[in-house]
Amino acid sequence: MKQFKLIDLVCAPTRVTMCSSSQIDVLMTTDVQCFEFTKVFPFSGSDHHLIVSHFYSRGVCVDPPPH
Repeated sequence: MKQFKLIDLVCAPTRVTMCSSSQIDVLMTTDVQCFEFTKVFPFSGSDHHLIVSHFYSRGVCVDPPPH
């Protein structure tokens, strides 16, 4: 992550059980301004949560980084 200057946008646990919670899913970028928001939502059908993120395709990002 440091070598490529990547930042993880997910800041909450993405897998939650009765005994533990951990962040096992990531969304990496080199430019956080390319994203309006990133949120983690509980999903009742699984112990894995849903990650929702909004990426600006035009406007804010002049040169969208590879993901």
